[in-house]
This record gives sequence, C-alpha cells and structure tokens, in this order.
Amino acid sequence: ANVPLNYVFMFGLGPISAFGVGGAGIGTFTASTAGVLYLVVLGARFALPEGFARALPARDECTLLLRLAIPGSTQMVLESFALTAMFRIVGMVGTVELAAYTVLVNLISFVGLPAWGLGTAGATLVGQALGAHSVADPRRWAWDVIRVGCPLITVLGVPFWAAPELLLRTFIHEPETLAMAVTPCRILGVMIILNSVGYMLSSMLNGAGDVKRVMYVNVLTQYVVLLPGAWLAGPVLGYGFLGIWLVHQLGFRFAQSLIYASMWHRGKWARLTLWLACQLRRNMRPASARRVRRSPAYKPALIALHRHNVTGLLVPEQHTLDHFCTDGRVLGMVNQVDRLGRIIV
Repeated sequence: ANVPLNYVFMFGLGPISAFGVGGAGIGTFTASTAGVLYLVVLGARFALPEGFARALPARDECTLLLRLAIPGSTQMVLESFALTAMFRIVGMVGTVELAAYTVLVNLISFVGLPAWGLGTAGATLVGQALGAHSVADPRRWAWDVIRVGCPLITVLGVPFWAAPELLLRTFIHEPETLAMAVTPCRILGVMIILNSVGYMLSSMLNGAGDVKRVMYVNVLTQYVVLLPGAWLAGPVLGYGFLGIWLVHQLGFRFAQSLIYASMWHRGKWARLTLWLACQLRRNMRPASARRVRRSPAYKPALIALHRHNVTGLLVPEQHTLDHFCTDGRVLGMVNQVDRLGRIIV
C-alpha cells in the first residue's frame, strides 16, 4: 500500500491533488495507519478468543517483556541516528556520492528482505525449540535456515555484479551518479551473500532471547567501526565514496556476520540452567544472587554446566524450589529452570 499511495499523493490521481514531496509523507502515514488498524482487527479476531486483553499481565511477564523489548528498541533508535550520521559523512564528500549512497542503501533494504524474512522464520523456530527445552534443535534450525537462505540471496545478488548499470538505471538517470555507483554495486552483489548470514543470525539470536548482546554488537560496530571508519576513509584520508563503501561492507556488515556466527557457535544463547541437589530450608525466603553463589552447591553446579558446554548459571526464584523440598532437601539430582525461573522436572 505504501508505494501506490506515495505515487497517488505525490503526483495526483483523479480528485486527489499532487502534493509533491510532501505527498510521500502523507502516503506513508496513511499506509502505516491502515496497517495498524488491520493488525487490531486481526488481534480482535484471533487473539481475543484465546484470552488476550482479558486480564493484566503478571509482573514476571512484564519484566521479561521489558528485558527483551528495551534492547531491541534502543538498537533501532541508535541505528536511525547512525544512518543519519552516515548520510552526513557521505554528503561531506559530495552530492553525487550522497545520491549514489542513497540508492545503494535502498537496494540493501530490498535485497536483504529475504534474509530478514528467513531470519524471522528461524527466530520463531528457535523460540519454539527452546520453549520445548531443546538445545540441539535450535542449533540445527539456524544452520538449516542459512543453507536455504544463502543460495536464494546468491541468485538475487547476481544482477548487482553482473549487470549493475542496467539495474541502477532504474533509479539513477545522471551519468556521473551512475558511474559513481557501479563499482559499489558490484561489491554489494558479492558481499550481500556473506552479509545475509549476519541478518539471519541476528534475528535468530533475538528469537533466542539474546537481545542485549545483539544490541551491543550492533551499537559497537556502528559507532566504533562504521562511523569513525567512514569519516576517516572519506573526508579525512580522501579515499572517497569507494573507501566509505568498503568500510560499510567489510568493516561493518561483514564484521557483524563473523561476530554473530561466533556467538551462535559458542551457544551462550542456549543457557539451560541446571540446579544440582543441595541442602535448602523448606521455608527459605527468595534468595539473592549473592546467597545462591555462597551455596556449597553453586561451584559443583557451575563445573557441571561447563562439562555440558553450558555457560552462565542463572538464579531461579527460590520459592519455586519449595515444591521440590522435603525435610530441607531438593528432590532429584538435576532440575532445569526456564528463563522465568520456573523449575521444569
């Protein structure tokens, strides 16, 4: 809806007058409002019968939601600031370079859509597998999604390096700008295959709940690598638009892909907490992290976690352990604890 509405309000159609550039804003606002209303209708149709909006969420659910939502929201805001700063840096090199950069960034958004879509699908599968308390399944899902996505992205990237002039003429009409964008477009056609791995893995890491580390990687690569590197390569050292684009593709996007692949391989996103048998008082109040770490069972539990290639011992809510206590002892040798601190037998 966004594209046709932008056209209608920018150039006019029938009784609708042409609003020029301002029409793009009107069209986008109208399309976004229609999308929100459509989601409300879908929610009322499918979610309300399942109990949605019939009661206030529990405190632990709100806490979990905020823990997952705040890093993602912060990341999006900082990404917008970084993109604005990048336009400013490229504009310091020249207006032709800025026009070429604008087109190429839009092409990245277009060719990256399948990778983001596959990443979202993979995130759903990873979340379902972790909800079923499985670690092996989400590991397999991630690499299966990448094996499906990379050939698709490879095919989509062929026109970018095989016929960049033909592709760019759809969006660029000035010969100077077209010549400026050809080589970066070829680089994009090759790098999009590697960069798509980062798009997919970042979505799946978010689906696994590892949103904070994804945010840290994104912010650091943007504000420590991309922006300073682009400023040095372009306005300072004089390597021009090509230097800026190489920093964007190699120092930023490709570096992100390598980091996300390492994060997924190490498996900290799949922290399954194991609680070994230990002495507990039946009426013990909720324990703080410090009290749990002082427990004589903490160190053996941590050693057992490392033996199973699981890192990061989480602290369960102590009162949930009471159901498994008899005469001050926890029944069973090993219990799993989910992300809300509830024990799973």
